Amino acid sequence: MLFIPEDVPQILEFSRILEMTAERCLGDPGRELALQIKPSTDIRVVQSRLKEVDEWARTFVGPKPVPFSPYEDIRDSFRYLSVVDYIMEVEDLLRYRNLLYIHQDLHLYADDEAEVAYPILVELIRSCLFHPEPLHLLEQIFDDIGEIRDSASPALASIRRSMINLRKELDKQFLQLVNQYKKSGWLTDSGESIRGGRLVLTVPVEHKRKIKGIIHDESASGKTVFLEPAQLVEGNNDFFELESEERQEIQRILKELSQRLRPHQQYLHSLINHVIRLDLIRSKALVSRMYKGTMPEMVNDIQIHLEDAFHPLLWIKNQAIPKAVIPFGLKLEPNRRILVLSGPNAGGKSITMKSVLLIQLLAQAGYLVPARNGSKLPVFQKCFADIGDQQSIDDDLSTYSSKLQNMRRFLESADRRTLVAIDEFGSGTDPKMGGAIAEAILHSLNRKKVFGVVTTHYSNLKVFAFEHAGLVNGSMVFDQEELHPTYELRVGQPGSSFAFEIATSSGLPAEVLDYARKRSGVTNQAVDQLLVDLQNDRRRLEEQLDGIHDKKEKLDQLVSNYERLFKDLEYQRKKHKMEIRELALQQKSRDQQDVDQVIQELKQERSLEKAKAKRELLQAEQDKLRKQVGAIREEVHQIGEELEDSKEPVEEGTFVRIRNGGAVGEVLRMEKGKVEIAVGGLKMIVDLKEVQAVREPLSIRSRPSVSMGNTVQEYGATRLDIRGFKLEEAKKVLELFLDKALLSSARRVAILHGKGTGALRKMVFSMARTYKDIAEIVPAEPEDGGEGVTIIKF
Repeated sequence: MLFIPEDVPQILEFSRILEMTAERCLGDPGRELALQIKPSTDIRVVQSRLKEVDEWARTFVGPKPVPFSPYEDIRDSFRYLSVVDYIMEVEDLLRYRNLLYIHQDLHLYADDEAEVAYPILVELIRSCLFHPEPLHLLEQIFDDIGEIRDSASPALASIRRSMINLRKELDKQFLQLVNQYKKSGWLTDSGESIRGGRLVLTVPVEHKRKIKGIIHDESASGKTVFLEPAQLVEGNNDFFELESEERQEIQRILKELSQRLRPHQQYLHSLINHVIRLDLIRSKALVSRMYKGTMPEMVNDIQIHLEDAFHPLLWIKNQAIPKAVIPFGLKLEPNRRILVLSGPNAGGKSITMKSVLLIQLLAQAGYLVPARNGSKLPVFQKCFADIGDQQSIDDDLSTYSSKLQNMRRFLESADRRTLVAIDEFGSGTDPKMGGAIAEAILHSLNRKKVFGVVTTHYSNLKVFAFEHAGLVNGSMVFDQEELHPTYELRVGQPGSSFAFEIATSSGLPAEVLDYARKRSGVTNQAVDQLLVDLQNDRRRLEEQLDGIHDKKEKLDQLVSNYERLFKDLEYQRKKHKMEIRELALQQKSRDQQDVDQVIQELKQERSLEKAKAKRELLQAEQDKLRKQVGAIREEVHQIGEELEDSKEPVEEGTFVRIRNGGAVGEVLRMEKGKVEIAVGGLKMIVDLKEVQAVREPLSIRSRPSVSMGNTVQEYGATRLDIRGFKLEEAKKVLELFLDKALLSSARRVAILHGKGTGALRKMVFSMARTYKDIAEIVPAEPEDGGEGVTIIKF
């Protein structure tokens, strides 16, 4: 990631997070590497690191924590291990063994149970295969405390047995001599000591010639000599020879061990790198737990969506006091990429701005973020920050000049994958000119599609953010009654600096404040209030527009569903009429057969002319029915084709309507021209050609979501209210209602049309008489509505 200026990680205190990570590493290599962690710009790398840290963090509170212990760096020793006949130091060999113990514990941990709970972590642990042979070789030579075992070789075991036996004999002789010379009064109170690895007698100088032996040393005062008795000289020499033989045998053993470990050098090299990586992941997880971090969703499109976010170092600091931290929510998208943050001094603007950038760096460096689950972050390629006083004596730059230098570098390098933070934008020079320059820079950054947060007190920047797409105002809330900041971020409206309120609470004299108010006038205060009002109006309008769009979508769906339903009903009605005509045609055919029989009888009776007349009459009626059936079949076919043309593909998970009956259900499975659908609590299998794709049915509401001038009300599909409808509208609705009632085999329906002029009542009677299946049309009983309601019985 490109930083401008280069010390952005220090400015944002990201380096402090790295120091905390290094403090929690269990090995020096991990500590060194922790201080060099840098945010990645590869989204796949970032996602992988986050998942590793998230799983390790969960092991701390799970039933099976990952076994991991301190280790030492062994990489420098590899250059000696590769040299033929080189004898490795015991300390290096013991470091190897400790590292192999860590790997063995990790290997045993990564079992099937752990894989279910922590699949990514287990896969990572298994990526370095455990080789038991090197550990077995080292365990044969060294015991638990790191000493070379007697069993390391037969020769070493023999030498050490001889040394033990000889030492026992020498100790016995020495003890006898001590007791003998003490009785003679020739020894000091201690009587014995060790010099040069040999047991010696502590003899006063005046008695040194009374005892035969070799003087090895004398005390600082010169009053005592350390004398090796002549009786033990030969035995001590033998013991020293055995010690020399022991050292030689140990060297031979270590040389052989080094040779046998040499083929495993590549494995040991991979292992130390593997352990260092795990150490870093573990330390990141520990730091993330300190501020209760969660794993964000890293997205390819550029958007920042933070819920209940906070500055991690502020959280850690306040937990020790204890003191509450006020979280904030922020959503930056392509149409609102730059937050122009205003509000009072010491109100939390700068800490909020730093939090946004620090959270982004943490995520891209593989740390969990201090925000609620569900937060979304992109991957930025560049991070620019202008925060604090960057005055430079060496470069002969004032504070404002250094800011302008930063702005120049920002504009030269910024692009859509850049995250920017600018504190106190425009300050450091004349407010009018500084505000104009800041506005021009903000305009250029906005054109480059950067994301970021800028803080300011300038009204012209607040107005600019209000007027231009891509920018959004924000403020830190100030409690005007208690006269203190609440540290709450409010996105969508600018904030006032509350300079007079803060000055009042700080104790400035009233006459000073009165003079200041007169000099400032009301313009600046009016601009702030006007901005707030305009922002509130815009927000309300946007919310209303969103509501209208939602209602329009639902209305479009309702209209589409109604049109499809109307076509379905028309199809069913025409089909029903066709079936009735076909039945009549079949009846006429049977009548024709009867006529033929009658003709035969009439022939016998010589009434041929009457028979022919009867036959021609029946034939004409039959032809008329065939034409009617043909016309209806053509209409049914045409409607069916329209439905086929308009239908969406039937797929698993979509909704369909069964042509016969009209029931709507969800497709569960499709196979060989059949579909299994769920209708209510039932499942059924029907032919694919018998269903038609429809939109997902709207959920039934207790009240309509779209308000209309005239509303059709149906009660259990047996009652229709057409009051208030125009005549033509009422006629269409009534026809649809009667068709539906006919298809559902209803026995009785009620039409509520009111009394009025009687036009609707006449239309109902006229329409009902066109249905042959209607048996009776009568007004309702007085208690049920009388002349204002018509009862139709089928």
